[in-house]
Amino acid sequence: MNNKGNVASIVKDLKEENFIISEHAFERMGERGFVYKDILFLIKSESLNHPQWNKTHKSWNFTGKNMDNEEFTIACHYEEGTLIASIFWK
Repeated sequence: MNNKGNVASIVKDLKEENFIISEHAFERMGERGFVYKDILFLIKSESLNHPQWNKTHKSWNFTGKNMDNEEFTIACHYEEGTLIASIFWK
């Protein structure tokens, strides 16, 4: 179940690159000019140490910078694994 208690599992999955990108997030990547390497760059940064709970969307958000030093956020849910539900510029 997606709730505030799943952050440790999400961080672990992201670090192990064990996640799924939702169709919605994949579409936003194309529309907003993101590539998979941007997500990996964020994951390898300190961003995972500063998760923010989004009460409205019930997601854990991680904000960091891409390879071009532009700030963006990934919104993650956890059900039976980690799902990147959305991605957007900060």
